[in-house]
Amino acid sequence: MVAYNYGVDLHNNLRFVNGDLQLAEYEENIAQAIGNRLNTMYDSLDIFYSGYGSVLLKFLGWRNTENTLKFVKLEVDNVLSQDPRLDEFSTSVEYVDSDRIRINIVLQYSEDEVIELSYDLDELGVSEVDEDGVG
Repeated sequence: MVAYNYGVDLHNNLRFVNGDLQLAEYEENIAQAIGNRLNTMYDSLDIFYSGYGSVLLKFLGWRNTENTLKFVKLEVDNVLSQDPRLDEFSTSVEYVDSDRIRINIVLQYSEDEVIELSYDLDELGVSEVDEDGVG
């Protein structure tokens, strides 16, 4: 793992490691931050962060069409553009099955270094996909 300057934050699992809360660093931090932003309903935290979150969960239950995928991609692109740490990225979306949309994100760190992330959008919300392809 290359130590990209994507910051450090508390890990979402809130586990203790060596007597202190576990931290999410570098790629793990940006993956967690993107997941948090995608999973948070837009403006539900407006008392703290104006404009934070997304409307992705509103697309649950929509018919499985290319137009639905276009709306999801548009929303993901909009949400990612709100994070000042993300300069260059590309996204794609696809149906994994009838109830799940896969969101693929490629973060361009430098000319030859990229970070690839995947998330699933389903009835449970947005969850990061692990190395085995499970969200």
